[in-house]
Amino acid sequence: ATKVTGSSDGNLPDFPSEAVRSYLQYRGSLQISADYYIWELQEKMTDVDEWGEIGQLFRVNNNKGQGQPSRIERDFVNPMRILGLSMDPDVADSLRDSQFAFEKAMSKISKATAGYRRDLSVEIEPTAIPMAKEGWDEGRQALNSFFVTLNEATGLDELRTIP
Repeated sequence: ATKVTGSSDGNLPDFPSEAVRSYLQYRGSLQISADYYIWELQEKMTDVDEWGEIGQLFRVNNNKGQGQPSRIERDFVNPMRILGLSMDPDVADSLRDSQFAFEKAMSKISKATAGYRRDLSVEIEPTAIPMAKEGWDEGRQALNSFFVTLNEATGLDELRTIP
């Protein structure tokens, strides 16, 4: 019972307590969000009829002054930001770089898919689909970088990257 446990036992003794709490709180939801990213969002990138739904991911719901963040903000960016802020500075810088790269990629998707809806017949710019796919791939790379940095920092291999 006096044995010191480490990351191989699921503990993170070298982490600040806030970092441990944040990691334990957000690791599952981030992995579920990554699953959504690969299994649902990826398919919508090439189907212009689904671009209205993609637009909804970036829409902020301002419900009578009780602003709710967009789904991208709620499921991806906020957990990334909280984890980054709770880590030691050397790890935090790398996490923040990945977070900013992810936000930039999401901005590219948002711009590429803006204004298109299934029930609205408009001409699609020839660059829109490649731009949306590029944004998705850049977002995938940023999420992978974030996950790899967290896995290395914790010594655990819990967060699976997106192929």
